[in-house]
Amino acid sequence: MAEILDGRKVAERIKAGLEERLSGLQTSPKLAIVLATDNQSTLAYVRMIRKTAEGTGMEADIIDLGPNTDQNAFTDKIKALAEDSEVNGIIIQTPVADGLEIDEARSLIPPGKDVDGANQLSAGRLASGLPAFAPATAQAVMEILENYDIPLSGRHAVVIGRSRVIGKPVSQLLLSKDATVTVCHSRTVDISLFTRQADILVAAAGKTGLVTKEHINPVKNTVVIDVGTNFKDGKMTGDTDFEGVRDLAGAITPVPGGVGPVTNAILLRNTLEAYLKQK
Repeated sequence: MAEILDGRKVAERIKAGLEERLSGLQTSPKLAIVLATDNQSTLAYVRMIRKTAEGTGMEADIIDLGPNTDQNAFTDKIKALAEDSEVNGIIIQTPVADGLEIDEARSLIPPGKDVDGANQLSAGRLASGLPAFAPATAQAVMEILENYDIPLSGRHAVVIGRSRVIGKPVSQLLLSKDATVTVCHSRTVDISLFTRQADILVAAAGKTGLVTKEHINPVKNTVVIDVGTNFKDGKMTGDTDFEGVRDLAGAITPVPGGVGPVTNAILLRNTLEAYLKQK
């Protein structure tokens, strides 16, 4: 039976560290969260980030532009936040309304305030091994592995998914820790051929039940990090068949309660780091 890698416990450790560091500051770091949607799940998610921030003594402002905003208003708001000296971190919460060009807006976030690694410059710096904020979800994967003392150097990590917000950056972060990394995706033939070789398996494809017991080699004691956030019959699920996989894996993150809480805590930690660099 796999060890459960509890993201809530990891997040609590991060938040405890934040509270200690924040106690000595004269002002509170501020995170600006830009919304341009009426998606209720997205609205609920950003309110959770704000609640978490307030619990640590930080500020998180939700700038809700609504689903009918146009491109000019969208980019003008990002420009204003970029120039606002009281704002230390900026994220654009996806999805945004149809017709909005999000990459244009992301490019306007200064790298020093790009606490979710969305700016193309941040992505390029990360790929080049230069200092940059990585996407918080990719960082959360690494944080969980580190907190549970899971060795990476020389081990084979298999990442399912090649998105610019999870798959690619987490692959780069794993490489930076001397793991040997294989990236699988929707065009990979027989994914199980690769996953059964994995010491670390990161499932980040956004497909319910993609990883089953047939993808796990029981003699490998594979560590499974499930980044999927899907909904089935009104219930949040990951990319793995949790009950089937946990009998064969060495360790596994649950959904919910795995990567998600850690992602939120890291967004706040990145905002604190941005604040300190701006002072």
